[in-house]
Amino acid sequence: MAGERSWTVLELLTEATSYLEGRGIESARVNAEVLLGHALGWRRVELYTRFDRHVEPAALATFRDLVRRRRARVPLQYITGAVEFHSRTFAIREGVFIPRPETEVLVEKAIEPFRGGVGSPVRVAEIGVGSGVVLVTILLECPAATGVGTDVSAAALALARENAERHAVADRVEFVEGSLLEPLAGLGGDGFDLLIVNPPYLTEAILATLDPEVREHEPRAALVAGPNGFEALRPLVADAWRFLRPGGVLAFEIGETQGAEALALVAGRREYRDATLSKDYAGRDRVIVARRAGG
Repeated sequence: MAGERSWTVLELLTEATSYLEGRGIESARVNAEVLLGHALGWRRVELYTRFDRHVEPAALATFRDLVRRRRARVPLQYITGAVEFHSRTFAIREGVFIPRPETEVLVEKAIEPFRGGVGSPVRVAEIGVGSGVVLVTILLECPAATGVGTDVSAAALALARENAERHAVADRVEFVEGSLLEPLAGLGGDGFDLLIVNPPYLTEAILATLDPEVREHEPRAALVAGPNGFEALRPLVADAWRFLRPGGVLAFEIGETQGAEALALVAGRREYRDATLSKDYAGRDRVIVARRAGG
């Protein structure tokens, strides 16, 4: 990409953009800007005010390595170690699922029933907490809430704790290792007000159509759920009500083609009521919310 001569910020951005475009990277210029800003320790806006600044050799070497990794289709978030969610910045690492913008809809719909009771305590459980982004966001949006996050991955739980500490909610959350709902059985109490899940819901066929960033780098267990995408969701719906208080809320994300079947899965059970289907910002089926019957 570059020789040993001195390079300005603008020259590097131009060269890196072309280099990334040659590998089919979408938004190559934005990627180049993010990576150069990361290498220099600058915000992206600072690049525009320093186009003619020459880049020091150490930062240049770092930038070259970052661009090569991105050209190999390593996700940008894994390279920078950061992901934006709900207007906040969280840590992310390889081996942990990268939160998507559409999951912000899951958060909004999940906490909507509690908006009227500002300051009232809410007990929240997230199954498959991953990076902790969803649960931490809920705790930030609901200052009186406390939470429990479960995951089968010790690495994910460590990252979730890091993000809880980063956003100063660590004293209101507990992280427990285990599969699906199993860890909640030993926590006691009279149930949760909110149980939220972003389960794996892709099929192998759909995964095969996705970009290399997803199918080659993100954890498959967080993406794929059997031949029809419901392998994780069915047992969750069958038993989640046992861990909810009467009137408690179950909220989960679904694939864009799963709306009708997922809604029927919940609405067909007597343990739930008021099941609704919501769409994401692109108008695609994305979130199911229901209440436990009896409240």
